[in-house]
Amino acid sequence: MAMAMASRPDDGDATKRYPWYHNVTLEDVLPRRGFLFAEDHKIFDTVQDGLVAKWALHVATPWFEEYKIDEALAAVMNEFLRLLTIVRNPSGSCYLTEDQIDEIFEHAGQSFSWAEHLPKGFLSRLMGKMIRGRFVYVRLTEMRGMPESDVGKKTGQLAAAIDVWRREKPFEKPDESWTRMPAMFVDYAMERFIQGKGADVSDMKSSIFPVFIFEPSSLLLYQVPRYLCV
Repeated sequence: MAMAMASRPDDGDATKRYPWYHNVTLEDVLPRRGFLFAEDHKIFDTVQDGLVAKWALHVATPWFEEYKIDEALAAVMNEFLRLLTIVRNPSGSCYLTEDQIDEIFEHAGQSFSWAEHLPKGFLSRLMGKMIRGRFVYVRLTEMRGMPESDVGKKTGQLAAAIDVWRREKPFEKPDESWTRMPAMFVDYAMERFIQGKGADVSDMKSSIFPVFIFEPSSLLLYQVPRYLCV
């Protein structure tokens, strides 16, 4: 993948041209409605890596308009979906490994000039985090129903594209299996989802209600998105 590293300004240069630039983080400018992340989540492990990704999105939309960032990321997701109609797992399985998914995202990014500002591996990590955020949001609606603030709102473009791949959509009302569970259990399980720990609550001890334990096979589906070809 081509990298335009030499032409990318540092944070100081960007701040001179756009005084407000340093006041927003990568996480601030990414789509939020229809996604759910831990309060202190970071897409990348270092500030510098987050800056690199933020600058790439700045190339796509200089003022960080949310709908334009949503549109740019959705375009990558849709290109990824198009490539999935061509690519198949060599084993013939319709399940793809994380490495295969990352590679397809990197290829998808080559169709967009703003993504050329990202070093190899950055786009797949960014998209993977957004997919995870959508996955957790859908699980929230499955457990608690759709947040009142989202009812009747149009689904964002990125969220809709992720739903096509995941073959699921948010629940307007909580699934019946969750409504029968104690509220304390639902809250605890939801917190585990947000923290990326899955739905296994076997460490939750209470004399008030029994401990619910998912079978390993079903637990896997709640821990990580299923990587499916289309």
